[in-house]
Amino acid sequence: MRINSDPQKENFNASMSSVPVSVEWGFGLIEKYWAFCDYHKNLKLWIQPVGVYYSVACILTNIHTCMNGGNQISDFFKILPPSAQEYFHSAPLPN
Repeated sequence: MRINSDPQKENFNASMSSVPVSVEWGFGLIEKYWAFCDYHKNLKLWIQPVGVYYSVACILTNIHTCMNGGNQISDFFKILPPSAQEYFHSAPLPN
């Protein structure tokens, strides 16, 4: 603990210190299951729909998580993912 530090700030910082790690786990899952999303030399911005590729990879990763009962992130936060059916019915339709 730092000298003259605010205990409330210290508690907040301690609780938030694991959040960036869990976000990195999400990116890691996408790259693990869909390696093309991590192959920067192959992805060509303005020539390929890179954002669409990544969005689809995110959705497929979420479905994979639902169908397998969780992943490292859901285990860390001690939550169960929805069923695939619940996931499909809760997602907003694209414009």
